[in-house]
Amino acid sequence: MDTITQIEQQLQIDSFYPSGAYIWETGKAVYEFPFIQKVNDKKFVVHSQRHHALNPFQLAEKTEWSFDNLRDAYKKLHNLENGIF
Repeated sequence: MDTITQIEQQLQIDSFYPSGAYIWETGKAVYEFPFIQKVNDKKFVVHSQRHHALNPFQLAEKTEWSFDNLRDAYKKLHNLENGIF
């Protein structure tokens, strides 16, 4: 996993970390790994999405956690990647 500094640098270029992550939209495959969205300098959202077992283009479940700083969002992302919910 990248450091918080590396994630901060990525979020200056793109509003999602990791690059290539996206919020599911109809017609797109569901991105299934946890990711951070930078909404603005004081709002970060950690997303977790899951597709339907038989259809990777159908959203089955989605959860979001909002944070007012990157450090807390980073901690949540790290926990999710390690199976801690």
